[in-house]
Amino acid sequence: MTIYAKIKEGTVIQYPYDFYQLRQDNPNTSFPLDMSVEQYAEWDIYPVTVEEKPSFDAIYKELSTSTPTLIDGVWTQGWTLLDRNSIQIEESIELEKTKIRKLRTSLLMETDFYGFSDITMSSEMATYRQALRDVPSQEEFPTTIVWPTKPE
Repeated sequence: MTIYAKIKEGTVIQYPYDFYQLRQDNPNTSFPLDMSVEQYAEWDIYPVTVEEKPSFDAIYKELSTSTPTLIDGVWTQGWTLLDRNSIQIEESIELEKTKIRKLRTSLLMETDFYGFSDITMSSEMATYRQALRDVPSQEEFPTTIVWPTKPE
């Protein structure tokens, strides 16, 4: 899907901008449903190439879109990494801890049946389950997790 921007005299007026918005802005004009890039350009609307998102640590950084700029004749939308403040960092850490604990609980639930009285739990399975319970006590928790391997 192509993303467009309304651009007048080299200045981005609105981004993103779509066919629906073009029709709203010009209610007395009929437009073909499948407009070409050239037809859009007649209305000061240009395609925007979106750069690949950078990798970043979501606990300490926040990703924000940047306004499209003209790079080598192509309107391009990049990304800006913003530092989170201490409150946002704490909230992100708590959210990450919650996500990891939910995943760990789900993994434990998958093996709960081994704890039934009529099934003998192998020592490997007991070790795996204990390692799952120990995930929150790992030194790098919650930023780096070493997940145990489930035995066969």
